[in-house]
Amino acid sequence: MTEFASALCNFQGKTVIIAESSTRIGRETARIFAEKGAKIVITSKDAASLTETKNLCIEAGADQENVLEILANFDSDESLSAIIDDTVKAFGGIDILVINVCIERPDSQEHADTAVDRGNREILRSILALTNFALPHLAKTKGSVVNVASLAAHSSGEQEICYAISKSALDQLIIQTATRLIKMGVRVNSVNQGLIEAGLVCKINAPKNFGKALFHLGENTWMVHFGKVGEGNDIAE
Repeated sequence: MTEFASALCNFQGKTVIIAESSTRIGRETARIFAEKGAKIVITSKDAASLTETKNLCIEAGADQENVLEILANFDSDESLSAIIDDTVKAFGGIDILVINVCIERPDSQEHADTAVDRGNREILRSILALTNFALPHLAKTKGSVVNVASLAAHSSGEQEICYAISKSALDQLIIQTATRLIKMGVRVNSVNQGLIEAGLVCKINAPKNFGKALFHLGENTWMVHFGKVGEGNDIAE
């Protein structure tokens, strides 16, 4: 590895927030930053998931005092603000904000309107609010925001309509936010994932053969560029 590449991969002493750390992608992201020496802030609605993620970070080399657990409800501005306030109180600032907030796909078209409303609330509004709460601290460190988005933003199909609408809007939110914040020295980027083996598939009421169906689909659609359904660490890395 070159000296330049080594510097890019050195997060020693940097403070990284992973907003929603209970998914496979969020958990793997936390683990990798822990390996690189960062101070990790993990967030989730589920306390048990936070404990699992914290243990994984410690196994990866993080000191226990450098892993902060925050129970957070992403529907609440008060909760989102507390993520930032607690982080700054514990570690003195913020260098990187990873936003991995996601919604579940609706069960049927009957729930389309509700799903779009939920997508606007849980994805767009929460991401914008969390970014704005973190902005004064990111501006001080010339930090970065990384959003986990989806290739579903560019898909078509009746079963994906609500999910795709929310993800398309997220792409535009990222573009507009990046244009605005770069003037303050804050970079905003996204990772648009394809089909992932775990994550939402584990949370929705999918039939037992749904996983196999995803693998079959993954081998035959444009959403899988590497010829396989991805895993959480593929996105995290």
